Amino acid sequence: MKNEGGDTHGASSFPEQQKKKKFFEESRQLEHKAVGLEKECNGVIFSKRSEFRKDFLTLEELNDQYRKSGKAEILKLKQQLTRIKINVEKLQRSLTDVKPSPKFVEKLKEIMEDIENSIMHFKKEQREKFEELLRDERVIMQELTASEKKFESWSRLPAAAVESSTAVKKAGKQSSSLPPAIAAFERFLAQTGGHQGGWDDYDHQEYLRLKQHNKTKDKDAFIQSALSNLPGKSYDDVRQHDDWYSEYLIMLDKKRKAIQEWKYHKDTEKIEKLSNVDETEKRDEKVKRKAELFEKERQERLSKLDEWKAQREMQKASEEEEKARLELEAIKNKEKEDKRRREIKSHVEEYARHREEEREILRMTEEHRQEMERENRKLNATDLSRLQERNEKITLERKIKLQSKEIEKEEKQKRLEKLRSQVEVHAKRDPSRLLKLTEGLKERKKATPNPGSSGPVMHMPHRAVPTWRQGMM
Repeated sequence: MKNEGGDTHGASSFPEQQKKKKFFEESRQLEHKAVGLEKECNGVIFSKRSEFRKDFLTLEELNDQYRKSGKAEILKLKQQLTRIKINVEKLQRSLTDVKPSPKFVEKLKEIMEDIENSIMHFKKEQREKFEELLRDERVIMQELTASEKKFESWSRLPAAAVESSTAVKKAGKQSSSLPPAIAAFERFLAQTGGHQGGWDDYDHQEYLRLKQHNKTKDKDAFIQSALSNLPGKSYDDVRQHDDWYSEYLIMLDKKRKAIQEWKYHKDTEKIEKLSNVDETEKRDEKVKRKAELFEKERQERLSKLDEWKAQREMQKASEEEEKARLELEAIKNKEKEDKRRREIKSHVEEYARHREEEREILRMTEEHRQEMERENRKLNATDLSRLQERNEKITLERKIKLQSKEIEKEEKQKRLEKLRSQVEVHAKRDPSRLLKLTEGLKERKKATPNPGSSGPVMHMPHRAVPTWRQGMM
């Protein structure tokens, strides 16, 4: 049975050993790969022959700081794991010599609580650090995605630049015939970089999205929150763009009001002109006006349709981006939750095992206590007190006898020493005496009449039972 149990234990631990071996192999491979990538990166970025050596000095200092902090973190982790290992070994040594006593159980409980607190503190620190690393990774991924989209927008920049320059020329030609508010708005666009304030399409759309979602009135808080989503933009850039956008909205509203007033005056002038002509001219003018209004409405509908299409494309791209972000976040949250559940499960299993061991020790202690109580319960209180008095009396008598014997022994020893000092014995050596009977044995043989007549013992003497203990047996 013992061999079978050992085989089962070996078979169950084999997959765990394979799993640990695979984990450490993958860890070593990843570590070698990280070292190779770091060397390659340092060779390209921090090379002394590089043209951007001065620009990368800050990155090199940050890299050195991160390397030093990483080494310090590894040393701290090793120290924490060493302390936990020492406590576990101490617990294992204590379990090899189990003593069924409350003090021993309390000592084991303190050691187990100390180990449990150390492990929980270690797990909590590592969980917080991993969460911080995940947040940093999420921010870096967002910045990389934003930079990629920005690079893609730069590839389409020449066409947009041509369109903007054409729009500026048209605005300059038409500004002379436009109302002051509209002309001022067109000049504002021409001077500040168009409807995006000189920013590229991706950065401006990201700014509008953040502006729409951010309802706070604190301008500095909004700018600080927008910096993480606008890579390459400084605090002053975002603040200036925000000021420009506020002014843009004000002038756009003025333009809309000016267009409405202009339409109203035009309609009024047309009505006044129509009132001075005859009915034929009125009908022709009315038909012409209707055609113009119809064409104008058609152009407005087309422009609104184009705006709606562009807005829908932007909304669709924003929704796809948000969906991808949510999916990635859901995957990471699921992995995090699975990891947390595994940790909780292992902790619960370990705690259950500790509790089972503690209950086993308590059970053995309780059984021993109950056995002692059963032994002690055989004697009542009166007998115990009487027995105690009797024992004390017997103990005192024995003590006195021992003392008297010691005294007699000492006196006898003194007499023997005195006799030895007075008489000196000189005995001759006689080896044949070893095979002869002693005088005592000869006398006993003479005293025994018939050695072969010894029969079975009919009565075996026993010690007498005292009267005060006769009812207790």
